[in-house]
Order: sequence, then structure tokens, then C-alpha cells
Amino acid sequence: MPCCVALAGAALLAMRCGAQSIPTDTALKRCIGQRITKISIEPIGPEFGGASASSHLLTSLVRKFHVDTRTRVIREFVQMKEGEICTEIKRRETERVLRAQWFIQDARVLVYPDKDGVQLIVTTVDEVAVIASAGANGATLRSASFGSANLMGRGFLIEAGWRDNGGLRDGRSLRIRSAITFGRPIQTSLTWNRYGLGNRADLEMRYPFFTDLQRYGFRAIIGKDDDYVRFLRDSGDLPFQRVSRTFGSIGGVARIGHPGFLLLAGPSLSYDREDIGQTVVVTDSGAFPYGMPLPVLPAPPQSATRINLLIGGRAMRFLPVEGFDAITGVQDLRIGVQFGGQFGRPLKLGGISTADYFASGNIYGGWGTQKTFLGTEWIFSGRKSQTRWDGRLISGRSAIYIKPTKKATSIVSMEFTGGKDVRVPFQVPLGQSSRGLRGFRSSFDAGGSRFILRGEQRQAIGRPWGFADVGGLVFGETGRIWAGRVPFGVTTPWRASVGTGVLLSVPPRSRRLYRLDLAYGLNPDDRSKRWEFRLTSGNFTRTFWQDPDEARRARERSLISNLFSF
Repeated sequence: MPCCVALAGAALLAMRCGAQSIPTDTALKRCIGQRITKISIEPIGPEFGGASASSHLLTSLVRKFHVDTRTRVIREFVQMKEGEICTEIKRRETERVLRAQWFIQDARVLVYPDKDGVQLIVTTVDEVAVIASAGANGATLRSASFGSANLMGRGFLIEAGWRDNGGLRDGRSLRIRSAITFGRPIQTSLTWNRYGLGNRADLEMRYPFFTDLQRYGFRAIIGKDDDYVRFLRDSGDLPFQRVSRTFGSIGGVARIGHPGFLLLAGPSLSYDREDIGQTVVVTDSGAFPYGMPLPVLPAPPQSATRINLLIGGRAMRFLPVEGFDAITGVQDLRIGVQFGGQFGRPLKLGGISTADYFASGNIYGGWGTQKTFLGTEWIFSGRKSQTRWDGRLISGRSAIYIKPTKKATSIVSMEFTGGKDVRVPFQVPLGQSSRGLRGFRSSFDAGGSRFILRGEQRQAIGRPWGFADVGGLVFGETGRIWAGRVPFGVTTPWRASVGTGVLLSVPPRSRRLYRLDLAYGLNPDDRSKRWEFRLTSGNFTRTFWQDPDEARRARERSLISNLFSF
């Protein structure tokens, strides 16, 4: 329901009438060392083709509500300047870096001959900026959010939300993010959430390592998180255990090497404090203390101030393709290998401290063409005290994409998430997770690790009235969990499901995908329903793999999981 309302609101408020296609007739194919005489920037709003041209109402709404991304915002991501030599790597990187921004759908840098060199025209197409969602139970409104992903065309995101949590207090949320700070492409973000149980607030400033042309990047973050981890069990009440964290980190990396083959290295200073609190059970009347001891004792309070070494490297190029993780949208595939790591040792500054060492990392490999892609990415972390490792967490994905035709895409993937001797409350659900097994959302099975094998066939169907890209899919998947040493952990047999779904992207060629699945569980447990509807949305072209919520919540908050997105 929330995604559907967001989709309708976005389509209504953010259309642009008469948007022009990016001209290419007289452009040169590439830069070959000419001098740049002029750089022109031409932003274009979301393109809806005939749908906007046929409606005067939509035309007036567009003119009133949508503001194209400002040229000075786009200029900060252009990797070339007037008077410089035009090189192909800088032209391609400008396109890719612009497409990496959350408010840009597509970007082209066209090269036109000029009597003294070449002129560049940088053309961008905006994503839909409006953020709107609502959720209801019958006739009762249960949640709502509203905001803009590109307020006044400034690359500024703001979103506020509300949720009715029944017997608990209402939820509130505020998210602010700016792509430009101090007139530079430095991202600043503020997040505040008040949940039915717990709170979270953090402030972050970072200069992401957007491109190999950069010489450095940095990140600073500070925050506090009072989280309540829910434990699933196959019978009885579902307890929540409090985990309170205070965290902060500041650090940076510098480039060693040249674009396409380089190392990153630098220092960081981090602080993490973890406190395990009370366990409660939630009823219709509110939250009450949980009277039973948990099967696994909580870890003692811990505090660590660490000096860290940040190091990474990659040998990589980027391949623009269409219709892999989006229906028809452009996606930059990473071709090559990449690794990054954070290695920390404690500083003894008094108080409740730990003497353990910390290590985390991310490894990635990818190979592909316009029709085939094979990729793998894994995130891991752990802590070592004397001779013993604990707090080990790993998650990852390997997948193969095959496009037999322009409109068809076959995807086979395997995913794993697991932890061992995790120091904070931790469980991996079978189905109650964004990365869980479809068709098993009502299952209460959870353990210490989960493996899922997925296969799906997608088909782009068409573009009705030029309004949206529409597609369909069929899928099948199987998975299981292993108990491990987590509270109420169970080991399950292999579970499986099949299903079908609808894909939608608004406007056409948008990289934001709305997906509605209907899954059928082939061998459900006693609590699972055979049929399940699941609605998801997101820009899945930006990352190959992201930590599932259950793994992310168990890792240290100051962790840098990927140096190249910092």
C-alpha cells in the first residue's frame, strides 16, 4: 500500500511536459585530446512522453511542483573544466558519477566540434522527486510519509514520517540529506527515528570516493542508537531485547596509483559503546518485562576507542548496460575486482574498555558484457581477543545475469547471511526479512545463518502511453536456516516457493523499480500461509549487495563496509 501511494503521487506531481530527448545527431563519438572551449549544462525533468503532452492538468502541475536540478549542482560532479584537454575517461566518469546521484536518472556528455576545440553539453534527466506514501488497515490510516528527494532542484532530500504502533507510542522519523555542502560534492545527512520501542539519531558528513579521478575521500559520523531486537520463536511470546549504542568515527583515504588500477589507504579513529539492556514483551496494552531468561546470556557492556587502518584497492572499469536490475534503465556494471578493509586496535583510555582487535572487509568481483554478467560480493567482520575470534558476521551474494533478448533477463543468485558468537542479540529469520524467502513471511523460524538460492525470469512488456515501463516475472527459490548459537534458533529443512510478479518503473527508463510479488510456499511450516503478497521498491542498480537489516544491526555502527562508497 505505501509504495502504491508513493508511485501515484510521484507520477502526478513530478511529470515534465515536452521534455526533449538528448540530441546526438551532430555529436562526436568520443574525446580525443581536444581542448574544451565551453561546457554547457542542460537539466531535463522526468520524461513521461505522450502521457504528459496529452494532459493540460498535468502540464500545469509540472510547472508548479517540479524544479529541474540546478546547473550549479550538476557542475560540481563534472570531472572536466573549460580550457582543459578533453579525455574519454573524464567524459565517461562524468556520466557515471552523475548517474550515481540519487536524484539523477540518466546523464550524457556529448562532444561537439568547435573551431578552437570542442564544446561539451552535459545533459541530465531527473528522477521523480516527490516522496509520498501511506499505509492503512481497513479504513484506518496507520502510517504516512512525505517529502522531496530533490527539493527545489538543489540535490537536497527531506522526508518526514509517522506510524501508528498500536499499544506502543507513535513512531516519528526525519531524514535530511544534501549532495552539496560548502559548495562542494560533500554529502551531509541527518537521520532521526523514534520507534515504538527505542530511538536512533546520527549526523554524518562524507566526501565519497565517487571516481578513480579523485585523490582523496573522507567520512565523519556521530550518533546514538537505542535498538530493540526482536527474537522470533515458534511458539509463545516474542521478546525484544534492548541494545544501546553510542558511536562515532572520523577518517579518510588517499589514492595511490592511477584510474583503473589503484590502492586507497588512510587512518581513522572510531568509538563504539554497546550496552545490553532489559528484555520486554509487547502486547496490545504496551511493553512489559519478559520474565524468562534467554537461552544465550547477553554480552557484558563494552566500550572501545580504536585507531584503524583503512586500506583497499581495485582494478576495475565500468560498463553501461540497460535492463539488468531495472526494466530499461541505465546501470553501470563494475567489471573487475575490488577489496577494502578496516583493521583496528584499541586505545586504552579508561572506563569499561575492551582489549580486542577488530577487522572488517568487503570483497567484490565482476565480469560481463552487454548480454551477460557474473558477480560476487561479500561483507565480513569480526573481533579477536587474545587467541579467540568472536563477533563474526558475514553476508554476501553471487549472481549471474543473462539477456537472451533486449526485453528478457534471466537471473540466478545465491545469498548467505550468518553470524557466530555475535556479542549483541542476533537472529536471522527465514522469511521475515527484506532478503528472506518469499512465501514465508509469516514463518517464525529463525537461526544463526541463512542460505537462499533464487532464480527468476523477467520480461519487459511495454510502455503504455509513454507513462511507465511495465514488466512481468516468474520466480522460484529455495532456502533454509541453521540454528547456530542464537536465542530460539532452529534448523529447518529446505523450504521452497514459486511465484509471479509485476514490475513497474515511473517514469520510463527510471532506475527506481516497484515490484509486486505473489509467492506460493510449496512446503510451509505450521505457521506459514501458502500465499504471500510482497511489495518492494528501490533503486537496485546502485549496489550489487547490501547487508540485510539483521546483519547491519549486529555490526558496529562506526564500521566502514565499503571504502569505495565510503
